[in-house]
Amino acid sequence: MIAFIEDRHALGVADMDATHREFVDLAAALMAADDARFPAIGEHVNEHQRVLGELMAFGRGVQAGRLKFARAYVQQSLPEWFDLHLSTMDAALAAHLKRSAATAA
Repeated sequence: MIAFIEDRHALGVADMDATHREFVDLAAALMAADDARFPAIGEHVNEHQRVLGELMAFGRGVQAGRLKFARAYVQQSLPEWFDLHLSTMDAALAAHLKRSAATAA
C-alpha cells in the first residue's frame, strides 16, 4: 500500500505536496473501493479525459504564444461543457453515490 510519509515525501512546496497527498488518498480509495461501480463510469471518465486533452492541447498553444483560441475556449466552450456535465453526468453520479451511502448506512 502506498502512503505519504511527511519526512520522506514532502518537498516543501505546498501545491506539489498537496497533489502528492491527493494521489496517495486516491490510490487508497481505489484499494478500498467496493466492486459495485457506477454503471456509466466509463463514459464519465472518458468525458473528463476528453476535456483534459483539449485543455492540454490549448496549453501547448499558449506556451507557443497562441492565446486567442485558448481564451475563447475557456470563455465560451468550457462554461457550456461544465454546466451540461454538471447537470447530467455529475448529477447522475451524485444520485448514485447518495443511494449507495444510504444503502450502506
